[in-house]
Amino acid sequence: MDKRPTSNPATDNISRWGESLAKYYVDGELDYDKFYNEINYVSPGIHFKSYYGDCLRLVDEGDSWLDAGCGTGSYIRDAITDKGINLFGMDVVDRSVEAAIENGISCIKHSVSDPFPYEDDTFDLVTSTDVLEHLCTHHVHDALSEIYRVIKPSKHAMLAPHTTPDRSGLIHLTVKPVEWWIEQCEKVGFSFIRKCGTGQWFGKGLVLKKEAR
Repeated sequence: MDKRPTSNPATDNISRWGESLAKYYVDGELDYDKFYNEINYVSPGIHFKSYYGDCLRLVDEGDSWLDAGCGTGSYIRDAITDKGINLFGMDVVDRSVEAAIENGISCIKHSVSDPFPYEDDTFDLVTSTDVLEHLCTHHVHDALSEIYRVIKPSKHAMLAPHTTPDRSGLIHLTVKPVEWWIEQCEKVGFSFIRKCGTGQWFGKGLVLKKEAR
């Protein structure tokens, strides 16, 4: 039986989120590190399983794959055994980084809102699920630009930002329709290929391509 978590522990503490947000969201800027560590937002990435099959078809045996905002990596870790993928991750929550490393992912503590510490054209695939909507809107362009920069030419990204408020109404700072997200991705250079996802998340993921130069 699969004993991986089926709910996000952070949702048990919604009552504390507003207080923390008031401390760390100042003048339109959120200190992501302090806020998400204080509320202990350790995400197992339960929605990622809805996109996993699509992502696996975008990579070949032994490819490199970065998950930006990976949480614990409890579901993406299967790519290591399924296709021998070299998995990389980044997250701002200390406990998530520790868990991702335990899951075999080369994970670092880093925010998707900051320049990525990787060279241009490094990865065969970059994914980011339930992450980008947590950014302040003015940080989205830079995050997408960095995702585009570190992908190899002719390779792909799979991005799945939520397009509705979270149930607390507090932490999805950029709530936009899918058409807006596609437009932002195209502005940084991506070609939109198709929507993806299964079950209730069917059509919520965006497959994008960095065209060859």
